[in-house]
Amino acid sequence: MVWVMRDKLGPGRFGEPVDAGFVIPFEAKTIQSAPTDSVAHAAVEAEAAALPECLTFPAGAFKQIEYWYVPTERAVWCMTHQTGIPAFTRLLMDELTTLHARIAKFADPANEATAPRPLFYVGGSVNKGVFNVGGDLSFFVDCIRKQDAVALREYANACIRLVHEMDYSLGGRVFTICMLEGDALGGGFEAAISFNHLIAERGVKLGLPESLFNAFPGMGAYSHLSRRIGHREAREMILSGKIFDAEDLYERGVVDELVEPGHAREAARAFLAANEKKQPLLLSMEKVRRRVNPVTLDELLDVTKIWVENSLQLGASDLRRMELLAAAQLRRASGRATK
Repeated sequence: MVWVMRDKLGPGRFGEPVDAGFVIPFEAKTIQSAPTDSVAHAAVEAEAAALPECLTFPAGAFKQIEYWYVPTERAVWCMTHQTGIPAFTRLLMDELTTLHARIAKFADPANEATAPRPLFYVGGSVNKGVFNVGGDLSFFVDCIRKQDAVALREYANACIRLVHEMDYSLGGRVFTICMLEGDALGGGFEAAISFNHLIAERGVKLGLPESLFNAFPGMGAYSHLSRRIGHREAREMILSGKIFDAEDLYERGVVDELVEPGHAREAARAFLAANEKKQPLLLSMEKVRRRVNPVTLDELLDVTKIWVENSLQLGASDLRRMELLAAAQLRRASGRATK
């Protein structure tokens, strides 16, 4: 049985050069709606009403995510599906926060007698070309021009709490898996490396281009990368603004599992099948990691304060580059919506 709640997303393209002196740091490509799991798709009408009560929301409650629960896998699958720019909007973050709270509650061992509680959470995107391109650039520019530190800090704190939820296994109850079928840039990359296990397809691009604007990724990049690959490499990766292939980051230890294009979902299912009985051990090892080399919420929040300070001092040319990138993203998203 598959319990599912989902909407629809049309195809489109994303990414382009914006002027002779500044190029979006990833290749132009078509973003297509990923082929939805055939079992889940067939069960949309028949099984939607079978969602457990704690995972049931009013119709239309979510605009930018879809999710389903597969009891036989003991996994909640959650995919972002944004009809606009695939970035971390406040709406997306609010929806994820709401769903995560319900999943954490459902995963309480006390609920085991009611229904098979989830042991795993698989996150991804229905856009095969792009997982997520990061922060809401237009919002950033507007806040910086207004010198609105409060709005920037609230946005950053919302991001941080999501990152922290993934790293801390949704309250220590659910092992989190990120599935990259498309590029993860900026905040999208930061989100991906916060999961307990990161699966990426060959050819996927990952990177932190913020230094091109004289900014830095403030939502967990340095904290999580420094734990994975060391402080020197983390600093160099951030300052370079370079976009890396998944293959390269697998060799460096950033990506945990590298698979062929089109096989990320298959790999995720294989991981679930192989590790259901080991899930308590996996969670225990995550607790050991966090005890030995913790990334605390306080640390992440302190870094966002520095990020806000740095953002507010960006110059006109930096903001112009951010605007050019945001405009290019919007044109592609608008073209996708009209097709």
